[in-house]
Formats: sequence, structure tokens, C-alpha cells
Amino acid sequence: MPDHDSATLSATASNGEIVVTLKGGPLPKPITHSVPAKDRKAWRELAERFYQEFGIARGDTLNVIQEAVNEAKTKERDSRPAEAPVTKPASAPVETPPERLPTATQSELDGDALPPAPTWQPYPVDTLPRPLSDFVKLAAESMCADPSFVALPLLTACGAAIGLTRMLEAKGGDAENWRVPPILWTAFMCKSGSLKSPSLNFALQWLHAREKTWSKEYKAQRQQYKVNLLAYEKALAEWKRAKDSGEPPEEPKEPMARRILVKDTTVEAIAPILQANPRGLLLARDELAGWIASFDRYTNTRGGDAPFWLSCYNATPHIVDRRTRETIYVPYSAVSITGGIQPGTLQRVFTLALRENGLLARFLLTWPPQRLRIWNEQTVPESVRADVGRVFDRLLNLDFDYDPDGEPCPKIVRLGPQAKAAYECFYNQHNQELIDLTGDLAAAFSKLEEIPLRLGLILHLVRWAAGESVNPNVIDAESMARAITLTEWHKAETARIYDILARGAEGNQQEELVEWIARHGGKVTVRDLTHGLWRFRGKRLEAEEALNELVKAGLGHWEEPPAGQRGGRPKSVFILHHHITTSPKPSKTRLLRGCGDGDVGDAPKNGVDQQDALNPIPPESGGTNSGHSGQPQHPVVDIDELNRRLAEAAEEDAEVWLDY
Repeated sequence: MPDHDSATLSATASNGEIVVTLKGGPLPKPITHSVPAKDRKAWRELAERFYQEFGIARGDTLNVIQEAVNEAKTKERDSRPAEAPVTKPASAPVETPPERLPTATQSELDGDALPPAPTWQPYPVDTLPRPLSDFVKLAAESMCADPSFVALPLLTACGAAIGLTRMLEAKGGDAENWRVPPILWTAFMCKSGSLKSPSLNFALQWLHAREKTWSKEYKAQRQQYKVNLLAYEKALAEWKRAKDSGEPPEEPKEPMARRILVKDTTVEAIAPILQANPRGLLLARDELAGWIASFDRYTNTRGGDAPFWLSCYNATPHIVDRRTRETIYVPYSAVSITGGIQPGTLQRVFTLALRENGLLARFLLTWPPQRLRIWNEQTVPESVRADVGRVFDRLLNLDFDYDPDGEPCPKIVRLGPQAKAAYECFYNQHNQELIDLTGDLAAAFSKLEEIPLRLGLILHLVRWAAGESVNPNVIDAESMARAITLTEWHKAETARIYDILARGAEGNQQEELVEWIARHGGKVTVRDLTHGLWRFRGKRLEAEEALNELVKAGLGHWEEPPAGQRGGRPKSVFILHHHITTSPKPSKTRLLRGCGDGDVGDAPKNGVDQQDALNPIPPESGGTNSGHSGQPQHPVVDIDELNRRLAEAAEEDAEVWLDY
């Protein structure tokens, strides 16, 4: 990749086209490309091309194009003839014109907005069959976590429990068989301290319990093996001394540990475990970055481990050559993967090579808005845990078919007529979308093509294990419909996440700002930002520009309300589009007890709102108004909201009452 430090980007706009020029530095001559002014997809494709070929940051290219568009719009508006002033009666009060933000922020109101950036959608929990859906809801509520943090590892665990006892045949024939295993690779993206470990523990508790049982059994088997081995060695010595030598004694077979979960592992370490466990394994890590960091740890070449892991996604055969020990042949290298990763870490560890070979594209990702964590007494009832436990028991008890040589092989599950028709429709529509994509997103969408098949197999066998009267050997229409619904959610989430990652650190900050605005009702002023978010304290221009960037990205627009009865300049309000649903924001009474805004019309009776009645949090003093006298508790405070109210009160010389 040539050095581009001294190369410069420039762009001009005219007649609906943006001409982007890269010149200087090591380039022998300028490079020019043209993209339509309103085709944001073309912008991104050009940014991706400049990044891949010249190392130009994608955000730099997009910013240069946007600046050219803004400049063209400004020139166009400046050239328009001024409108004739409206003459008002002398008695009419003179209104102060509303504050007008830079013209580039008016694109939404002018009807010339960019296509909106992908927005977050809640995970469709009810699409999961019961009892999984019940468990996911209750577990997420108990942790104040997003349901996808529980659902993705739970589905991955179900697929691992089925293992290679089953494969789904999408297309048969002597020349070509398209068969898919119930293997999923899933990752939930979040900041450090965002409940990665608890979410994994919730979802994998039944596999951990089975591992514990198997470990005890293996320990007993090892003890018996040692006894048998001593007896064998004694019998072998006697056989050798005997003059009349018959058949030698039979050597006892060393027991193999039954496994399903692995964590810290390498290719050399996992190969013999896979050989002993043809059903397959589940690699679960709180931090998937540690797994990626283990690549090529004990080899002298780069890129040697990646092909093995790629083969594990499709359960294809693999051979591991070892210099000091015998070669290991794994007929079915099946490894499901689940875990967490921080957004910045994902961008760092998934290098260009790991994106180009499709490793990242194989992961189903989720990156929900951050949730406010509030103490609650929610738990998962033992009855729900038991129901899910019975599902895992039945899945883990599924057995293989056996080939003519007596070797275990997957039993083939097929699509029913209606399920096949539904998948064919999805397949055609999906590939129509895929043909227009490029770069990393195109790679991810290409892997999403068969996700309905993998999910369909898992969901159908979960329904069977839960006691539904379905044929476990034929996928029906309901299972495929559920699988397609989940896949469509993953398509939208993948597009959203890749869009953020393509914009780098700026995209991460923008996503955090969108989450903050959504948590505060979806409407904010510049003043709200400067008084509510620390990175904008005392930085009005930066706050205004950040909101302008959201408008450019198609995530919102400005509204200028009419002046009030007292006159004066009204405050422009930023309105978030496609209002993002986050965790329910606690009521004012629950967040700021007694911290009023002067409007008592909606104050709850007796100082207790409905939410408090459902989930009581008594005051620390154990006052009589709580109904729970003497029960200590720590107050729950929305710091951003509290700071904003205190700042407003100070500026308006008002009082704010705090009753803690």
C-alpha cells in the first residue's frame, strides 16, 4: 500500500455529480472519480476503494464528498433571489426570527436528505420458540441487559448441543449436495463491564452442568482404566513367560473425555478433542479478542491457523500435522463460537486479512444501545430453567447415524415443501440485495444467505425437544418462517454495525450520541448536550456540529418552534428519526425523588408512581410513604439528567429540591 501522507483529497460538485480527486504524494498523476451527489451507496463504495487501494481513511473520503455537497447547496441558496418582505400592521409585535443553523443542516427539511443510516431495531424475542423466549426475556430483565445478549449465545449453545448428529439438506443430488450443520458463530459487541460474562453464564449454564457431570464420569473411568491397565501389564508379562503362547491379553482402551465446551485453546490443542468428540464443540469466550490473538501462536508463519477455523464453520475435514507427535485427522471439524468483544477491539483484531478470508463475515453480530442498569428483584423462575434444561437434555441425547463402516455420521434432515418454498423466496430476494453490495458488507451478506437454514434446523429441533408435535426429520413452514424473521433482523443489524465500523472512531461517538438522545426522549437542543454530556460541556459549537452531523447522516432533523408568548428567540430542537427504543427510562419520581420541574400536575399520588408500586424501592430513611419502612436502599440517579436540571436551575436562579 503506497505512502499517502502527502497526497491530498479534493472534491467539487456540479450538475448532480461529485468529482473526487486524489493527487500528490507518490502518485504519478492525479486519480479522479465521479459519484452521483445523492447516491450515498456510491460514496461508500468509493471510500472503500480508496481505503483498500491507497489506505485513505473511509471517513476522510466521505467527509470531503459531504463538504462538496454542502458547498454546492450553499452557493445555490445564495444565488436565489431574496423574497419580498412581508409587511405587517404597525400594531403587530415584531417577532425575533428563529435561530437559523448552517444551511447544510437543512437538507432534511428541504426534501433533499441523504438516505437514512441504518437504525437499531429490538431483537425479535417472541420469534424464538418457548421456552427459549420466556427464558431470554426474564434473564435479560433480571440483568438489565439487551435480550440479544442472551439469545445469541443461547441459540449457539442449542446448535452445539445438536452437534453433527444432524445436518439439513437444502439441495440434494448425486453431483452436488448442499448440506448445512447447526453451527453458529455469534458475537455481542459492548463496552467493558457490559455484562458479557453474566450473559454467557446464563445462556450456557446447562452445558456447564453437563460438562461437570461428564468430568466426574471421566475421572471414574480413568481410575478404572488404571486398574485394568495394571492387570493387563501383569497378564502380558505372564503371557510372554509362558512356553505355550496363545493369544496375548487384550489391552484396555483408554477412555476419552467427553467434551462440549472449550475456552483457551489453539489448533493443536483442540484437534485431538475434536477427534474424540465427533459431535463438535462450542468455543465460548468473554473476550473473543483473546481467541483471535492465539492464532499462529506456535507456528512460524502467519495465517496458518485461520484456514482451520474457517473449516470449523462448515464442519469439513481437516488434518493437523505435528512435528513431535502423530498427525491428527479430524473428519468433522465442527466448532460453534460465541462470546463478546468491544467495538474498538473488533476493528483492531479483525485485520484486512481476516476480513478478506471471511472470518469476520461468518459472525452474527449484535451491538444494541447501552442500557441504564437499575436494581430490580427479577429472577428466572426455576420452572423456566427446568423447561429449558429438558430441551438441552433431549438435544444432547440425539444420536448419530452410522455409515457402512460403523463410523458415526450426521442424520439428514430435509425441508418440507412449504419450508422450501419460503426459503427459495428469501434466497432470491436476498441475492437481489447482495448483487448491489461491495466490500465487507457484501462478504457478510453472502454468509447470511444460508443462515435461515442453520437457524431453521436449530429452531425446529428445539420445538421438537420442547414437546411440540413436529416431525424432527422434516423442517416445517413455521420453523422456516421463524428462521427467516431472525435472519432479516441480523441483516439489518449487520448493515447498521458495518456502517458504524466504516466510519471509525467518529462513527462510534455518533452511535453513542444517538443512544443518549434516544434515552432522553428523542428530542434535544444544543443546550441539552452542553449541560448533559461531559464531552460537550462548555463546547456549544462542537455540540451543534455533532447534531448537524446526525442530520447529514439522515438520523434526524431540526425543528424551529414558534416564539412563545413572551417573545424572544425560540430554541431549535433536534428530532431523532426512527426513534430508537432503548431500555425503559425510569420515571421522574424514581430517578429524582422530589427533583421537580415546577409542573406538579402529573405528580403521583402519595409520592409513589405506578412503576414504583410494581417494583418498590423504599427511601433510605424508611419513611412511611414507602410502604416498606426500615428497608435501606441506595438511590438510583440518572447523573446526566440530574446535572442538566441543576445547571438549568442555576442559570434561571430557581430552586431544585433533592429528597434523598
